[in-house]
This record gives sequence, C-alpha cells and structure tokens, in this order.
Amino acid sequence: MDHLKNKVVVITGAAHGIGAQIAEDLVKVGMIVIGFEATDEKVEDMLIKMNSWGSFEGQLIPCKCDVSKEEDLKNAFEGVVAAYGGTDVLINNAAIGKEGLISTGVIQDLIDVVDTNIYGLIACTRYAINSMVKKDVLGHIININSICGHYMPPFAEPKINMYIASKRTMTVLNTLLKNEFQLLNRKIKVSSISPGIVRTGIFKTAGINFINEEFFQKFPHLTVKDVSTVVLLVLSAPRGIQIQTTHINIKDKMECWINKVVIITDCSDDVGFAVMDKLAKAGMIVIGFTKNENILEEVTKRLNEMAKANRKIELFDCNIVDIKQMIEVFQKIKDKYDGVDVLINNAQYNIDCLVSNGATEDIKNFIDININALITCVRLAAGSMIERKTRGHIINMNDIISYQIPKDSRKSIYIATKATTTSINEILRHEFRFLNANIKVTNVACGRIEGITETETDTPKLQVKDIAKLVKLILSTPEHLQVHEIMLDSVVQ
Repeated sequence: MDHLKNKVVVITGAAHGIGAQIAEDLVKVGMIVIGFEATDEKVEDMLIKMNSWGSFEGQLIPCKCDVSKEEDLKNAFEGVVAAYGGTDVLINNAAIGKEGLISTGVIQDLIDVVDTNIYGLIACTRYAINSMVKKDVLGHIININSICGHYMPPFAEPKINMYIASKRTMTVLNTLLKNEFQLLNRKIKVSSISPGIVRTGIFKTAGINFINEEFFQKFPHLTVKDVSTVVLLVLSAPRGIQIQTTHINIKDKMECWINKVVIITDCSDDVGFAVMDKLAKAGMIVIGFTKNENILEEVTKRLNEMAKANRKIELFDCNIVDIKQMIEVFQKIKDKYDGVDVLINNAQYNIDCLVSNGATEDIKNFIDININALITCVRLAAGSMIERKTRGHIINMNDIISYQIPKDSRKSIYIATKATTTSINEILRHEFRFLNANIKVTNVACGRIEGITETETDTPKLQVKDIAKLVKLILSTPEHLQVHEIMLDSVVQ
C-alpha cells in the first residue's frame, strides 16, 4: 500500500456507514482523506470519529459540502486544489434512498434522490476530473454502486424504486466515463463497486421500514468493512490495470491457501503460466493442464526452473474435452493430494467464427472447449470440495467482449460461449448457496491482453503479470466475502 501514501482522496458521504469505514481505512494506509458531508452535524461526527482512531500517517480533513449543490462543490474543490494541488482519487459514496413508488411517491422525495444520487455524482465527478487533469496524475474514480444497479435482488421490493433507478444510472455512467477517458486520452481509471445488502443506517434514516432487524436475520448481509476491503483491493491494482466493475456479496489472506491445491486449465498460454507462477510463489501446490504439444517442452522447461526454487508444481498433459481422461486425472490428484481446493478455468478456444457461415468443426471446438470442458472441470472440482466439506474457490477467466459486443466483430460463436460462462458463474453461486457449500465463484472478464489479443490499434492492453496479481488478490479476500465478478481493462498511463 506504499503507493497510496500522501495521495489525496475525496470521499463523499464520509461521516457514517460505508464512507466512514473507507475514510478510516485509507487514513490508516497513509492517504490524505477529504471527507465531504452535507451538514455541520455530520462534519462534527467525522471529527469525533477521527479522534478515536489514534495516530496514523494519513489524515482526515472534514469538509462541509452538499454534493447536490453546485456552489458547495465549487468551493470544496477549489479548497482541495489550493491546499493539495488537486485530488488523486474520488470515491462517490454519497447516496440517499427514500421509500416510495415512482408512480405514487412524494415528488420532492423522488427529486431529492435524483439530485444526490445522479446529479451529485455527475457534478462531483466533473470537478474531480478537472482537478486530476490539472494535477497531471494517474487519477482514479470509484463509484460505490449496488447490485440493484445490475439486477433486482430478492430484497428489492417495489418500495425504493427511485434509488434502484439511480444505481442503474450509475452503472451506465461508469461505462460512459471509461469510454470518454479513452476517447479523450485521459489518465484516469474508473471503477464501480456493487455490494449486496450492507448493514448501514441508510434504511432507517430513509424510512425504509421493511429492512429491519428481522430482515437482517432472514438475509445474509455485508458489513461496511467488507466494502472498504474491496475498495482497497481496487486501489491496489497495478497501474496499468483498470477494474471496471466489482460485484461483492456474502460468502483470509493467502496464508489460508498455502499447501492447498490449485488447478489451472491451459497453463501453456501467457495468462495461465503467469497465474501459475504467482500462486506457486504464494505457497500453493499448482497443477497445470495443457494439451498444446507444440509448446509442451517449453512449458516443462519453465516449470522445472520454478521447481528449482522449491515451488510445488506439476504438469498434466491431458485433453480437457475427454471426460473419461479428466475423471482419471482428478482421481490421480485425489490419490496424491486428497483433492482440489481452487480451480481456475483458463482454457479457451478463440478464432473468428460467425453463426451464419462458421465451419461446423470450429463451432464444435468452441462448444467442447469453452463450455463442455469448463462444466466438466467445475463438476469434478466442486465435487472434490463438497465431498471434503472444505473451503473452495472457482475462478472463471472470461472476456469483456461478451458484455461490450463490437458491431463489427467476427467472433460471434466465441462471444456466445463466453456469455454462457457468465451465466454458469451466476448459476453456480446460487447452487453453492442452496447446497450450503463453502465455495466461492468469481467471473474475471478481461479486456485486450498484451501478446494474446490481436488488434489493429495501438491502444493500451492488459499485462499478463497484472492479471495474475488480480487473481491472487481475489483469493486473498476474507473468507465470508465473495467477489462475484470483476471486469478488467487497460488504462492510459
């Protein structure tokens, strides 16, 4: 976290709940935190909390600023620029929710939600962008969103509809900002963190009475510390990597995975090998699958070099589309290591292929490798985890192209199979909850990757070493915290 020391971060809604926890944690890693709050009373609350933290390298500067008021924002950011030259990070956390339907609710209540959650976010973001550009820093904007911004969760009864609409707007704005920064060649990352239900005071203060103590006993929920942990994860990403979207919900450090078994399908490509190297260094027993005979010798040579460094690695030359062979391989792993603890589905088939005129053989390869082999490995790995009643984690390496489909793409079948991976990921999460299995499942959707993705432009690409670092970070999250989905893309530096 040394790279965060003395960096300036503006946090809106910093006095209570999620914002207060983020402020505390960022002060503790040495950041200069400017906390925005709308009232004198809440500013005073920040001062009281700050005095209870003790002494740290960072500092908290409370600032009275109502994000729904242009004049407040103008004065606040002018103060930040005058004192610190500008901000390095903006965390848009301020939000309100008021009970009521759009069709029958109190008009002023609906407008209040829009003014804070939509206008306030846009206006604050504009001031922060100008500040980052003037300061000439690699900036970062983090939007604290909600799973309501992506789909309707079980608790989202039709009583907080304007809040839900505002969070969906945030989801779209996050993507639009990313596109704008690429178009304008801005050195600014933008990330969206979408928690499930978090136990905070927002429900009580908003008069949302159906979310009460009985509700929290019925539904699993996150804590403010969980959300802050993910904020630190996002800020810890390497300079060249941008975490676009992170979904988190209920489900420790890497020490818990030492001497645990991880399988990586197709360890012969650059991503697979980088992940294998990173996890082996972290003390895991790494098993790599490969069927690429052309580079098998080279992979074996590199693995032997890793073995000399006392890393526990093993290579299986196997065909992942051969179900009988895969059953035999998993049995060998069970006999030798007792079972599998982590599965990383990295194998994929990726060539141009249209639905209308693609070769039948190619389409069959897509189905066999990208879907059937993934299902087979998940079934066998999950079976091992469930049988031993052990903690497990399944990470599916996906592609951002299945979310943001280019109009001129000739990869129709590839994109369709990656969309299947996304669906399987979400279905598995529900299955494991139903089975009461202690297994996390995470979807990692990557953008263009250096040395793997072919493009005609010289736009920045993800580095495989950075993807490997993110996989390790995902495995390092607290046991009860599940990262559903991460979307990664490169950023101008």
